[in-house]
Amino acid sequence: MIGVLFFVLGLSIVLFLEGFLAGTIGSLLFQYQRLLKIIFGALIVLMGLAMTGLRPLSFLQRERRLISWERRQLPPVWSGLFLGLAFSLAWTPCAGPVLAAILTLAAASGDAWRGAGLLLIYSIGFALPFLLVAVFVTRTLLILEKIRPALPWIQRIAGLAFVAMGILLALGLY
Repeated sequence: MIGVLFFVLGLSIVLFLEGFLAGTIGSLLFQYQRLLKIIFGALIVLMGLAMTGLRPLSFLQRERRLISWERRQLPPVWSGLFLGLAFSLAWTPCAGPVLAAILTLAAASGDAWRGAGLLLIYSIGFALPFLLVAVFVTRTLLILEKIRPALPWIQRIAGLAFVAMGILLALGLY
């Protein structure tokens, strides 16, 4: 459990910093805020369509490995932290469209702390399943097997929510 907590910490640190950076860049481009909201809204719509499967973005579903890691003997605390840092930097196939949309919202906010807050909330939501699995491994596997058939529909519904959010952002109503 301690290793999982440090994994979540590493994941959250990187996502928080990404949100802070996106918000900072957005604040530097504040004078172009209206145009950026239209562009970012369109990007979020595109990410939502990718989530629904209507407009697949295959480049977001690729995996690249630059380094082949051998198993090292690190204490669970440190290995969990480093794994969380690496995971949040390098592994995005399941989070690609969602993370891209939230980073876009962070940049559109034009506020570094708001961007960091958005990504912190995202990291909490992203980390909760890891924590729940760590606590309830056996029970979680049974539940996941039961809901597996519904997962494509859950992803499609979330994609439609992103499409709506992108449209609202582009129209200045978000």
